[in-house]
Amino acid sequence: MDTAGLTDGRQNRLTEAILIVGERNLSRLLPINKRRCSMPVSHDLYQDLSCTKEEIQQKRTKDPLLDSLINKYSQADAEVVKAEQAKSSDDAVTKLKAKRLEVKDKIVKQLQSPS
Repeated sequence: MDTAGLTDGRQNRLTEAILIVGERNLSRLLPINKRRCSMPVSHDLYQDLSCTKEEIQQKRTKDPLLDSLINKYSQADAEVVKAEQAKSSDDAVTKLKAKRLEVKDKIVKQLQSPS
């Protein structure tokens, strides 16, 4: 081991440790486009809202706007899954996801409004 210019070889050991850690982290890197490597699945709205399906169903029966928004969300989510399965362009999938997120934001706002 060449320690020329290093104090007691300590800096070199530190460099080796960084390289070892760096090599270990390389094995954990995800593919750049991970959606192409995984199976597209439907988004769990109830989990995102931190509510049970039963709670949401109960609120849907009393609020026609909420019911309509949840139906729109389900359609938007199905479009995202379909586009991912068809390996559509990243731009197309991103637009669909933005549409789905917009509907989810409206759902959250409706749930927070006093009934």
